[in-house]
Amino acid sequence: MDEADESRPAADRAESARRARSNYLLYLVATGVWIVVSVLPGDPSDAADWVLPVVGSLSLLAFIMLVIGVVRAYGDRKNADEGTAAHFRLQIRSFWISWLYTGINILVFMVSAAISPWPGLLYFASEIITYAINVWFVIRCVKGLRYLSRQEPYPNPGTWLW
Repeated sequence: MDEADESRPAADRAESARRARSNYLLYLVATGVWIVVSVLPGDPSDAADWVLPVVGSLSLLAFIMLVIGVVRAYGDRKNADEGTAAHFRLQIRSFWISWLYTGINILVFMVSAAISPWPGLLYFASEIITYAINVWFVIRCVKGLRYLSRQEPYPNPGTWLW
């Protein structure tokens, strides 16, 4: 066995860790874009002519970044060692769970808005829930980056919390 064969597994582990790290960073940037989009005016009567196209473009950009991250995680987890595969599993689960939480938030808001005498309060509650989902997502990514930087697997990638 020559020297190149001995160093190959270490190089593969390093490449998997680099890709997991870049996925975490991609997720964090996309979440930052979502947060920026959520604070821009959503009512067309309050917004300047340029705001709505910017909001739409940034939303699309964030969505594309998240999809790229989850597709990469699906592809990379097969070739990763056990420790890094746990990070990819966490990234995949974070993507899908965040969309589930978001879908439930939208459904509850729509149903409540149809029957509630206080739609403004419901809009505010929905915004708070949206921020909570973003904070949850950021905490998962930051914890994952912390474990990855220590070259440790994520302890429980199957959790619904953090």
